[in-house]
Amino acid sequence: MQTYQTGFLARVLRRTLEGAVYAIRRSGEILSHDSPIRHAFIFPEATYSPWLSDSEFNHVYQAVRNNTMVNRYRCYELWQLVGEVAKLPGGDLLEVGVWRGGTGGIIACRARSTGVENPIYLCDTFKGVVKAGALDTAYKGGEHADTSKETVMRASLASGYWRAFFPKNVGGSSKTAPSVSVIST
Repeated sequence: MQTYQTGFLARVLRRTLEGAVYAIRRSGEILSHDSPIRHAFIFPEATYSPWLSDSEFNHVYQAVRNNTMVNRYRCYELWQLVGEVAKLPGGDLLEVGVWRGGTGGIIACRARSTGVENPIYLCDTFKGVVKAGALDTAYKGGEHADTSKETVMRASLASGYWRAFFPKNVGGSSKTAPSVSVIST
């Protein structure tokens, strides 16, 4: 009798928890009293996870994960996008806003593994968030300044960097600006 009750209780508890998790996944909205902009967590229900079996990506990701705020899924998307960009003729690679260089490392490693020999440039102020505005709910200015060009170059294996505001100080008629394949993280 006790085994039956235990099994029954376990099933009831499981169904109740599954319902609660589903409800949480559906709502996911983050209420903010300070901003008219709505935010919500996204909980995908897909199970396709190609990054789990990509050993080259996982090796690179493990090496740079402490130097990026970008989650594993978006890092893998970036990895795949660089593979697609490698099929295009010419063009240097440029990342704007690099924090500590983790995604720059993903770009550089994937570019090298797909035969891209063009330079990879990273553009940042190295002063943290500098253009926080009235609609920013999480930033006031100066966040993520815990970086340096040395940290970024060590983590990223990039060809060079610019300490600049983009696009104000880079591009246009500058003789040092590369031709660029744009990837946004």
